[in-house]
This record gives sequence, structure tokens and C-alpha cells, in this order.
Amino acid sequence: MRRPQYLLSGVALLAILLLAFLPKGVLKKEGTEVAAKQTQTATETPQNQAHNKELAPAEQAKLEQWKTDFAQSQSLETAQVWADSVAQLYTLAQQLDSAAAIYDRLATRFPSDSTHLRAARAYYEGVRFMLQQQTVAQMSEKAQSYYQVFLEKQDPKSPIALEAQAELAMTYMRTSTPMKGVALLRQNLEINPKHLTTLENLGLLSMESGQYQKAVDYFQQVCELKPNDLYADFSLASAYAQAGKKELARPLLEGIVAKSTDPALINAAKSYLEQF
Repeated sequence: MRRPQYLLSGVALLAILLLAFLPKGVLKKEGTEVAAKQTQTATETPQNQAHNKELAPAEQAKLEQWKTDFAQSQSLETAQVWADSVAQLYTLAQQLDSAAAIYDRLATRFPSDSTHLRAARAYYEGVRFMLQQQTVAQMSEKAQSYYQVFLEKQDPKSPIALEAQAELAMTYMRTSTPMKGVALLRQNLEINPKHLTTLENLGLLSMESGQYQKAVDYFQQVCELKPNDLYADFSLASAYAQAGKKELARPLLEGIVAKSTDPALINAAKSYLEQF
């Protein structure tokens, strides 16, 4: 299982829920003004949200011991165990820059495809949060450098390369060159028109840029690839609603309310239904 997802799976849902209730925009191209909007939000944030929670004294003591154990490890296998433990505590404290830094050190000490990808994905998770723009820029550059080193050694048509490139693409969305990310996603679709993460990312970007019919097209494909997935259904319902097709959104939202066990998802679906 990919490490970055073990505690942060709710981040993707949060992004979708937030996008669902954005006012309709006037953006013209996927990605061109997404970065500007996100930059403004990050700049207005009073504190760096990577550090939202302090560790308890016992957790801090445990963290310091694990960092020492990591530093003293002589093999990749042992160092990786301690790096995972340190990163997990940092992630629980929402200190994603620190979690990424430990994987950066792991990749520096034991360079390999696996450690490069771990570091890339750790920085990628940090980029996904609303951080101060300077920190976002730094983490984006780090993620990009590790993804690029990893991808240089991969078959570009392999599933792992397509997944890594889909993630790499999203690191450009918080920079001044978001169209680089869009180009990478389009390259992925040329290789595999049914690549799930690429379709999900393009759907989200289409929602952010106000291209709701495009979002519908992408999320319809996502739902075909993930039948009976309520989160995919919510993405499609959101796109339908924003595109003015409430009659198509309603049954999906009602199904979510009836079947989901996720309070956030249920509340978001109910909020949409109340607007109809």
C-alpha cells in the first residue's frame, strides 16, 4: 500500500467537497488560473497549516528516540522502518513538511527507486494542503525533482510510471506553470485513456476552472472504472449539479445519503440536495 495514503485518504475527499461548493467561475483553460486562486488562498492563511497540531510530551519523546534510531540505522530495511514511524507521528500532527523531510533523508542515505518515490510522494502530500506559498513552492520543487529522478528509470507505459506522472502533474498546479501539469496528464491519457488517477485529476481541475461539462465527462469515466464507489458518485453528482443537470445529480446524491457511512460525504450530499 502506498504510504502517503494511509492517513491522508480524507484529503482527496476534502478537496472534492470544497470544490463542489465553489462559486461558478469564469476560467477558460484547465489549470491556467487554478494556481492563482490557490496562491491567493495560501497567502491569506495566517499560519503555515503544515504545523496545526503539537505532539504530546510522550509522543515527542518517542519521536526523538525514533529519529535517533533512524540516524543510527545501517541498512535500508531498518532505516525505512524508523522513517515510517517518524513520518507517521509527524503526519498525525499534520506536520507534513517534517514527514517529507525524513523521507528526503532516507532517499539521500539510501538512494533507490523506492526511496525516491517515497520522498516524492511525501512532498506531494504536503503540496496538497493549504500551506504558505513559499513552503508550497519549496515542497513542489522537491517533489518534482524526486519524481523526475524516479521516472527517468521507468518504462513510461508502466502502471507505476503513469501513477507517478499523474501525481507529478498535480505538483505544478500550485506553481506559476500549471499547464506543465496539464500537459503531463494529457500525455498519460495518450498512453492509457482509462488511467484512473489521471481522469480524477483532470476532473478536479475542470471543476476548479469552471469547465463543468468536461468534469462530467471525466467523472463519468471514473464511475465506469469504479462502479458502486460513492466518492466517485459524489464527484460526478457535483459536476452534474454545477453543469446545471440537477435531474442527473439527484439520484446519485440520494444514493449516497442512503448508502454511505461517511458523515462528511453524507452531509455534503444533503447540502447539495437542499439547494435543488
